[in-house]
Amino acid sequence: MGTIRTAITICLLCLVSAIGSAEPLPVQRIEGEIRAGMGLPFDNKYYGNKSYGALNIGLELRYNFKNTGWDCGVIAQIVSNGYESEEPWPSISHSYWGLSFCGNFNFRQGHRVNPFAGLALGTALTDDGSLVLVSPRVGVELLHHIRISAELNITRRYYNNACLTLGIVFGGRPKNPK
Repeated sequence: MGTIRTAITICLLCLVSAIGSAEPLPVQRIEGEIRAGMGLPFDNKYYGNKSYGALNIGLELRYNFKNTGWDCGVIAQIVSNGYESEEPWPSISHSYWGLSFCGNFNFRQGHRVNPFAGLALGTALTDDGSLVLVSPRVGVELLHHIRISAELNITRRYYNNACLTLGIVFGGRPKNPK
C-alpha cells in the first residue's frame, strides 16, 4: 500500500509543478522512448506468498500534435510481478506483454523541464489469455531526452502494479528556428 501512496504523491507533485505551465514550443512531430523500471504489485500476497517486485521494460512511439501540448502513440511493454514462494516450490511470476494506445498532455512542451500526465489503454497478453489494460501515468521529461514517470498498470488481480520508470527519448526536441 505504501508504493501506491508514493506513486500518488509523485503524481501530485508533478501536477502541482505544472500549474505555471508555459505555451508549447514547436517540437519535432515524432519521438520514441526506451524505458525500464521497477515497482511493486498491488497485491501484497499471492496465496500467502509475499510480493517482491515488478519489472517493466517498454518501447513507446509518440506523435506530437502541432501547436498543442498533446501527443498520442503506441506502447509495447513487458511487465512481470514476482511473488516469493515457500519451500520447496519455486517463486511465482505473473508476467504479460502489454500493447496499448496512449495519450499525454505535456504542460511545458518543448521546454527543458516538461511535466506530463497521460493514459494508456490496451491489452495485456497473459498465459490466461487477453485482458484489458489501463495505465494512468504522470512524470517529467528533463532536457528533452530523459523521461521519469510513475504509472499504475491495472488489469487483473496479481497482474496489477505501480511502477517508476526511467526512459531515454529520441526525437521530439524543439525545432530549430528557420
